[in-house]
Amino acid sequence: ISIKWLAYSCPFCKLCRKGLQQSTHLARYNGFTIDSTSKYVVFYVSHVTSAPDSLDSAEAASILCAISETPLANAGIVYRAIEYDNAHIGDWIALPGAGAGLDHLAVQYAIAMGLHVLAINTGAEKQALGTMHWIDFTQTCDLVADIKATLGPHAAVVTTVTGAVYAQVIDYLR
Repeated sequence: ISIKWLAYSCPFCKLCRKGLQQSTHLARYNGFTIDSTSKYVVFYVSHVTSAPDSLDSAEAASILCAISETPLANAGIVYRAIEYDNAHIGDWIALPGAGAGLDHLAVQYAIAMGLHVLAINTGAEKQALGTMHWIDFTQTCDLVADIKATLGPHAAVVTTVTGAVYAQVIDYLR
């Protein structure tokens, strides 16, 4: 089974019915509004996800770890951000920070959804993520201009903590 940071939400309010359970005032989070320790975790049955028998545990490990260990940038939030970004199959999506933390999952999700990925990060080892285009932000004098000149993505999902990235994204989106 898989557990999420969101331990409970009501299934009745308007936000929950729209699939925005994390936004309801009734949401309860493990380790935040529900006491948890490294020895136990409290979850409501309605919010536990059963992993399919066909999914090998080794293949699911990074997703399951991401869901339970990194609440603010977890795999579910990254997935939902891509799902709600209004990009369509064949569109370009920019992923600033791709290859670090959970962004490798964002790359996989975006590709699986039929999007072309523009990965933005630094470090040659992160370029082998299966992205369509890679920009090393340390190797450019004007990141925004370089992105606009090559692609001009339709959408972006920002998971980095650098405030300047948010301003850049606004400048380089179509």
